[in-house]
Amino acid sequence: MLGIPGFTQESAVKGNLGGLVLDSTGAVIPGAEVKLTGPTGSQTTQSDAEGKFLFSLLPPALYSVKVQKQGFKAAQVKDVEVAIGRTASLKVQLEPGAVTQTVEVSASAVTVDVTSTASGADLSDTFYSKVPTPRNVSGLFYVAPGVTDSGGAGQANPSISGSSGLENLYIADGVNITDAAFGGLGVFTRQYLSVGSGINLTFIKEVQVKTGGFEPQYGQATGGVVQIVTKSGGRDFHGAIAGYAAPVFGQATRNQVDSVRLNQQDRLLNQGAYDASAELGGYVPGFREKLFFFGAYNPTLNTNYTLPAEFFQVGPGVTPIPVGLFTLLNGKQVYARTFINNYAGKLTWNLSDKHKLETSLFGDPSKTNNSNFRPPSLAPPLPVANNTAYSKWDYGTRNWVVRYNGTFSPTWQVNANFFWNKNTFNETPQFPDIFGVTDLTQGNSQFIRQGLGFVEDHKANDFAYAIDTSKIVHKMGQHTFTIGFNTDFLNYDDSKSRTGGRFVIPDTGDTSIGGRNASIYGCTTATNALGCPINFMANAEFSLKVDDTCVGCPMMNLPGGPHAVYLSNNRGEFGPPLAQTEGKYYAGYASDAWTINKYVSVNYGLRWEQYHMQGVQQGYTFTDNWAPRLGVSVDPWGNRKSKVYANFGRYNYQMPLDAAIRSLSAELDIFNLNFAPVNVGGVVTPNANGSINIQPDLSHFLNGIAANGNAGGAAIFSNQAATEGFAPGTKMQYEDEWVAGFERDLGHGLVFSARYLDRRLRRVVEDVSGISPEGAVAGEIQQFVITNPSKNTDLFANQPVPTLAPNPGACPPGTAFRNQPTGPAVDANGNLIAGGQTLCFSNAANGQAPGTPGADGLADGFINPVRNYQAVEIELNKSFSKGWLMRANYRVARLQGNYEGAFRNDNGQTDPSISSLFDFVAGSFNLLGDQFAIGPLNTDRRHVINGFFSYTFDHSAVKGLTLGTGIRVQGGTPINELAAHPVYGNGGEVPIGGRGKLGRTPVSGQADLHADYVWKITEKSHLKAGVDLFNLANIEPITRIDQFRDLNFQGTNSNPDFQTPLAYQNPFASRFSLRWEF
Repeated sequence: MLGIPGFTQESAVKGNLGGLVLDSTGAVIPGAEVKLTGPTGSQTTQSDAEGKFLFSLLPPALYSVKVQKQGFKAAQVKDVEVAIGRTASLKVQLEPGAVTQTVEVSASAVTVDVTSTASGADLSDTFYSKVPTPRNVSGLFYVAPGVTDSGGAGQANPSISGSSGLENLYIADGVNITDAAFGGLGVFTRQYLSVGSGINLTFIKEVQVKTGGFEPQYGQATGGVVQIVTKSGGRDFHGAIAGYAAPVFGQATRNQVDSVRLNQQDRLLNQGAYDASAELGGYVPGFREKLFFFGAYNPTLNTNYTLPAEFFQVGPGVTPIPVGLFTLLNGKQVYARTFINNYAGKLTWNLSDKHKLETSLFGDPSKTNNSNFRPPSLAPPLPVANNTAYSKWDYGTRNWVVRYNGTFSPTWQVNANFFWNKNTFNETPQFPDIFGVTDLTQGNSQFIRQGLGFVEDHKANDFAYAIDTSKIVHKMGQHTFTIGFNTDFLNYDDSKSRTGGRFVIPDTGDTSIGGRNASIYGCTTATNALGCPINFMANAEFSLKVDDTCVGCPMMNLPGGPHAVYLSNNRGEFGPPLAQTEGKYYAGYASDAWTINKYVSVNYGLRWEQYHMQGVQQGYTFTDNWAPRLGVSVDPWGNRKSKVYANFGRYNYQMPLDAAIRSLSAELDIFNLNFAPVNVGGVVTPNANGSINIQPDLSHFLNGIAANGNAGGAAIFSNQAATEGFAPGTKMQYEDEWVAGFERDLGHGLVFSARYLDRRLRRVVEDVSGISPEGAVAGEIQQFVITNPSKNTDLFANQPVPTLAPNPGACPPGTAFRNQPTGPAVDANGNLIAGGQTLCFSNAANGQAPGTPGADGLADGFINPVRNYQAVEIELNKSFSKGWLMRANYRVARLQGNYEGAFRNDNGQTDPSISSLFDFVAGSFNLLGDQFAIGPLNTDRRHVINGFFSYTFDHSAVKGLTLGTGIRVQGGTPINELAAHPVYGNGGEVPIGGRGKLGRTPVSGQADLHADYVWKITEKSHLKAGVDLFNLANIEPITRIDQFRDLNFQGTNSNPDFQTPLAYQNPFASRFSLRWEF
C-alpha cells in the first residue's frame, strides 16, 4: 500500500502522484529510478524498500512517469492526470530485459484513491472544454452529485449536501473569495446576490467541489468546499486567443411570468453575452528551468434586454402590445449592460528542486450602464411605470496570494501562504433625489411607484496567513502527521442610504408632557432621552396608503374615484450611514494519515476554531469550537482498485459579518413617520412621471394629530443604545456528518462509486426575543439577544398566558395591563383571536415585564432548530482517455426540518444567523402557524440526475471533431402557503397547513450539446471552432411559484398572484466560439 501524506490547507491547491514498482511476479522492486516530467520540468526519486514512490505538491496537470532498474526494461506512463487535493496512484510492473528498452503502460491502470474518504468532483479543463458548460465558473459546481439550485441565494451559490446557498467556502488559488458579510461567492450584495467572482473559465485549470468527508484543514462551512486552481506556466511557451458569442438571435422566445400575473415587472426578452480572451504561459527567458509565468485577459460584455411594463397588457391569453424595446427614458432601448475586465497572472519560481515560491493575481473590475437592475413594476389599472429606479454599478474583486512550498527531507514538508482579497460594490442611482415609494392604494396589489429606494455599498479588505507542516513516521505502518494554523483578518465597511436624501425628523415644537412630541416619540426633545430621534437626520422609503378618515390627508385620483392618501415611511435609518466592522478568525488543526497496511488506511484529526466579530459598538468572540474528523478506508483486496470507506466529520460555520453590521453596530431604524404628499388645495399634484412629490418636513407632517386617523399615530424607532448582545457561552453553529461508501475500478478507466451521506444541524446561532406575537401586538417591548436557541433556552422573563376581558377595566385584579392591542390580534388564518376583547397581560412570575432579559427558571418557549439531510449518491465516471470521457451521477435525497439555514427562501431574507425566525416565542394563539413544524424544507429535491459524455474522433474522416452532451434532470421543490408575519407584516413568513402543503413544482431538466472541430495549422498550433447548444428541446417548465398568500401589510389573502409562476426554465440558447491555440 502506498503511503500518502495528509493534505494540508496549502497542499489542497496541489496534488500528489505516487505508485508501486513491481516485477512480473508481483514482488516489489526497491531502488528503481522514477523520473517525473511535467510542465515545469522533471523530478527524480527512487522506490523505497517497499517499492513505493511519491511526488508531492504538484500543480494540477498531465505528467509522464518513467521507471527503470538495471535488469529490467524501462516502463513509461504518459498523460497521468494530477488533480488538486488527491493522489494519483500508479502500479508499474517492470519486465525482464535491457534497461534501454521502454514499454509504454496505460495511465488509467489505477484510478481509485484508496486513502481518501472525501466525496465530490474534480473537474479539469480537459473535462469542461469537451462538454457544454456555461462560461462562468459556478456552472461547473452543478456537475457534482449533491449540488442543487439553492433558490433565492442565486445560481452562483448552490445548495450543497442540504445546506442553504450561503454556507459554502470558495477558494481560488488559495484565496478565500467567500464574501465576508453574507457568505456568497465573490462580490455579494443584499439586493442583487453574487455579481462577480474575480475568476472565469479562461483562467481555470481545475475546479474541485467537495460535498462531504472534509479533512481537518477545512472549516468555516456547513455546505460544500469549492476549490479553484488557475493555470500555470511551464518549460514551453503556450497560449491561445479566443472569442465567444452568445447572441440574441441564437435564443428562443422566453415564457413570461407577467402574462399570468396582476402585479407585473419588466419582461426579460433576451440576453447577449460576448467575451474575448488572450492567454500566454511559458518561462522567463534565461530561466527556463527556474521561472515560469502565466497571464490572461478576458474582457466580457453581458447585456439583458427588457420590455417595460407600461407597454404590455396582462391576463391569460393576452398578447403584449408590439411596440418594441422602448422606454420612457429618451426613447432609448432598455438594456442592462455589464462590462467585466477579467485578468489573471501567475509566477512560479523554483528556488531549487526542493523549494518553490509562487504568486498569483486575479480580479474582475466591472462597470455597468444606467439601467433597470431592479425591474420597475406596474399594477393595472394604474397607468404608472417607475422609470426612476435606474442605477449603475461599479464593483469587482482583486486577489493576490503568495505561497511557499518546501521539502526539507524526504519525510518533512513545510508550506506557508499569505493572501489579500479586496471586494467592493458601489451603486449610483440615476435619480438620487427621488424617494422610493411603494403604492399600497390598491387592495389586491402593490408596486413600486417611484424611486430606487435602498442602496447598500461596501468595501472589504481581507488578509490571511497560514502555515502547516507534515512529517512521515514509520511505526506500526506509516503515519503522516500534519499540524497547521491559519488566521483571517476581515475588514468590511458597509454604507447604507436611500434615494431622496436625508431629512430632519420633525420637531413639532410641542414639548409639553403629553403633548404632540410625546405622543409621537415618547419624548419631548432630542436631548432629554438617549433614544429620542427628534431633529436627527434620517433617510426613508415610503408607502402610499389610503385613509379616508384622515382630515389632513389630500385627495388623489385613483381607480374607483378620489381617496385621501398619505405617505408612511416603511423603513428608514437615523444613525451613521457607515458601519465599519471586523472579523478575526483563528484555526489550528492536527491530523494523522495512517496507512496501517496495504488494506487499511485511517485518517483522523481535530480542528480548533475561534472567531471574533466586532461591530461599531459591540463585539463577541466564539471560543473553543472543536471539530473532530475520522475516516477509515479499506481496500478489500489490497490492489488499489476498490475501497469501502466511512467518515465522520463535525463542521463549524463562520457567522458572516452581516450580524456585526446590523446587530453589533446599533442600526437605528425608524418607521411610521407619516407625511401628506405635496398638494394644491388639498389635491395631490402629480409629477412628470405621473407619480407624487414628497417633502418630508413639518408642514406636511401628520403624526400626533388624532383627526388624522392611522396617519396620526406614533412613530416606531430603535433606541440608540439598543445593540443586540450575545448571550454568554454562545458557540458557533455546527453540523455532524456521517458518510459510508464504496468505490470500484471497473477497468478501462471506468470508476463506479456509491455512498450514503447523513448531515444533521446540531446547533445554530440566531437573534431571539422573549415575547410572543400577541404580546408584541399588545405593546410589549421587544428586546433581543444572540444565542444558540433551543427548547431549553432560558434568557427572558416568560410571558404568562394572557386572559380575555371585554375592556381594559375588566382585567383581573393585580394584572399588569400591558396595553390594549393597537391593531386587531388575529391568528394565522385571519380570525380575530379575542373576538374584539382586551388581552390582559400580567408580569412574569419573577415580577419582571414579559420579555425582560434574565433567566426566570422556565424555558422561554422556543423549539429545537432542525435540518436533516439524507442522501444516496451513485456515480459512474471516466477521465478522458482513448478519446472519450464520462461523468454520470444520480442522487436521491430528503431534506427535512424547520430551519433552512443562512438564507431563507420563504421570505427571501439575506441575514445569516439574525433572521426573523426566532424573533418571537410561539405564544398561545398560533399566530406563527407552522413556522416551527418539521417538514420538507424549501430546497428539498428528491431526485437529481447529471450526465456528461464526450467523444473525440481521431481516425475517421471527421478526425478532429469532438462531440459532448450534458443532461440534467431535477425534481421539484415544495410549494407552501405562506402568510404574512402577524407583527412585522412581511409576506412569506408563516407556513399554513404544513410545509409543502400545496405539492411541488414540476420536474425540470434539459439536454445540451457541445461540438468543436480542430484544424491543424502547424505542428504546434491549431484552430478550433465550437458551438454549445443549451436546452435543445426548448422545454420551459415552471421553476418557482409565488407562495405568498398575503402581500406585505395588505391583509389576509391579499395576493391575487398567489400560486402563479415566478420563474420558468431558460429557453433554448446557443454559444459560438473560435479559438487559436499555439
